[in-house]
Amino acid sequence: MSNSNEHRAPSGGNRPHRPSGSSSEHTLEFLKVLRNINHLIITATDPVQLVRHVNQTLTEHLDYYSSWIALLDSGNRPVALEASGFNGDDA
Repeated sequence: MSNSNEHRAPSGGNRPHRPSGSSSEHTLEFLKVLRNINHLIITATDPVQLVRHVNQTLTEHLDYYSSWIALLDSGNRPVALEASGFNGDDA
């Protein structure tokens, strides 16, 4: 990923209500996923590939219905939009 501060990535997603499982199990799973995402950030060379993998991680491992991340330039204009989980497929 570029060292430039040019790209910012707001993200969104819909979290389903989790009827079962303990809070500590969810916290542990969340921390594992966060560690994986941190590794992606450290090793990424392409910002678009990075956000694609982060979206896939959120929808596959944290049971989000969907996730999206938009990369914006310094003028807040969209450069790229990546999404995962919409209609059961990656977008």
